[in-house]
Amino acid sequence: MPDKPTDSKLAAAIARDDAREAGGMHSDDRVTCWTHECWAEDCADDPMHTRPSARHRPRRA
Repeated sequence: MPDKPTDSKLAAAIARDDAREAGGMHSDDRVTCWTHECWAEDCADDPMHTRPSARHRPRRA
């Protein structure tokens, strides 16, 4: 089992996902969660992400 990623790896992944999404990547393809600033798999069951009426992830103002 791999070690848990360090905060610097998570920060780099968030920045990479942000840049890729700005370049046209669909938000569903992120490996990090823009809202919770964590790995997407860590919060995939959060009600904010599982509401059937909301296809998109909420964004900060």
